Amino acid sequence: TWDRAANHTHGNISDDGQIGAAIGRIITTGLGGTLQAMAGNEAGEMLYWSGTQWIRLSPGIDGQSLVFKDGKPTWWPEVTGSNVVVNHATGRVWMDRNLGASRIATSSTDASSYGYLYQWGRDGDGHQLRSSGTTNKQSTDNTPGHDKFITVSFIPTDWRNPQNNNLWQANGTNNPCPSGYRVPTRAEWEFERLSWKSDDPAGAFGSVLKLPMAGRRGSTTGSLFDVGTVGCYWTSTVELFGSFYLNIENAGINEADVEFQSGDRASGRSVRCIKE
Repeated sequence: TWDRAANHTHGNISDDGQIGAAIGRIITTGLGGTLQAMAGNEAGEMLYWSGTQWIRLSPGIDGQSLVFKDGKPTWWPEVTGSNVVVNHATGRVWMDRNLGASRIATSSTDASSYGYLYQWGRDGDGHQLRSSGTTNKQSTDNTPGHDKFITVSFIPTDWRNPQNNNLWQANGTNNPCPSGYRVPTRAEWEFERLSWKSDDPAGAFGSVLKLPMAGRRGSTTGSLFDVGTVGCYWTSTVELFGSFYLNIENAGINEADVEFQSGDRASGRSVRCIKE
């Protein structure tokens, strides 16, 4: 029996009606009239009535929810392009790999998933390459105009002098992420971290983000450290002379495996982009 919510009249499925037939036909008679809908062509596909015709709605991806937007069913959060992932626990859309990585991590120590190491606040000008050259000359501008990693051995340890706290902020300067994405805040990383099954490298890799232990690049020499053992992910949140990053490692006794630390802005660390 079918109920029509508007006036609560009834119609019955006819004796010759079919559900799940070869063409997906459903037939109703009486006050319910006749309704015919064709089945979708792939798993997760749906049809909805626009008022004049049946519209095919493509399948969503893992973690999305079906909501009504402007009176039409829509998968949410919306995702455009490729190389993205949705965390169903937080509802946030992220890039599925570190900036510069050639693939999603297959393990915490998958070198192809490590990606680049950025100095905080700098754009992708080439300095982020792990093999880029170094210079000890600080920049007085937001764009140094070269591709070298700037080393600094005195406080404040920043590649830019004077410092600029507005870099990497929402709608700010030097966003290294693709259009529509940006560097996450400390609060956004914290919200994501709470969805992990464990607060350690295993939990980081087991999350939808598949975070690898990509290591870091030192601010004083530009040398690589902790590759394969520590993950350091920049936030856009500043703190005094430094900026916060999420540090992930198997720490010693009485030490946290995952915690936020304030780091030198001249250090090179990983970037994982979040949708604006």
